[in-house]
Amino acid sequence: MTNIISAMLNLKKHGRNSLSEITPAADFLKPRINMVGDPLDFFIRDAFCNSFNIQDRIKKAETYKQTFSYFGSQNHPPDMIIYRGDAIEVKRTSLLSSEIQLNSSYPKSKLTSDSPLLTKECLDCEKGWTERDIVYAIGHVEGTDLRVLTFIYGDCYASSNELYEELRENLIEEMSKMSFQMSKTKELARMNGIDHLKITSLRVRGMWVIKSPLKVFKDIINPDLKKGLSVFALMRKEKFQSFSKAEKEEIMNELEVKEVKIRDPSSEDGMI
Repeated sequence: MTNIISAMLNLKKHGRNSLSEITPAADFLKPRINMVGDPLDFFIRDAFCNSFNIQDRIKKAETYKQTFSYFGSQNHPPDMIIYRGDAIEVKRTSLLSSEIQLNSSYPKSKLTSDSPLLTKECLDCEKGWTERDIVYAIGHVEGTDLRVLTFIYGDCYASSNELYEELRENLIEEMSKMSFQMSKTKELARMNGIDHLKITSLRVRGMWVIKSPLKVFKDIINPDLKKGLSVFALMRKEKFQSFSKAEKEEIMNELEVKEVKIRDPSSEDGMI
């Protein structure tokens, strides 16, 4: 089974950063794979599948199918789920300082099955799942070259889901007090008949953004833009300890691994 350690080692072995070189998978898996996806999505999939050098599009699609139980859906997180493993959400920026656009989905410390924006396909991808670790794979792209790639676990980046969900519920409750007919929706609200002819509706949806990890963790994430590609991964110590002894030894032999302190995203003054 693949994981973040596998992806980091595969990226080192691949040693290239051009997204134009990436061969997309065949489209016979539609609608399970969103073939309109950004080349960065396929680059990330190849990192987890070690499929960079697979040129046959059908063989590559089969490799994805063996690795991931879910391949994402447009406008619905996450972008992929590893079989019995982590969920991955891919985000692309063109400026190092750019905020990360999360759109309708608030930042998540964990992916839980009660999230209102998950599709039925995502919920059914593996029987009985309730919670998964989620990794934000954030790529800084210049032209067709990936320059910085940061894998950051949600519980290092986002507050507990309850904080965002409470805000969402409070907004919905306040809007429901307005004198308009309200329809049930997965968005924040839909107000019907807001004009004199009762023919206009208003859809209200959240547009979430979060600061780039290159800003939030600037003391510990320092990309060397003179290199082709700088790659970082940030996770809690207990997550790293959950990997096998062989995996931990291999990555510590191949890449720089160090323990750092960061602010607890669920506390105003705590550290983890």
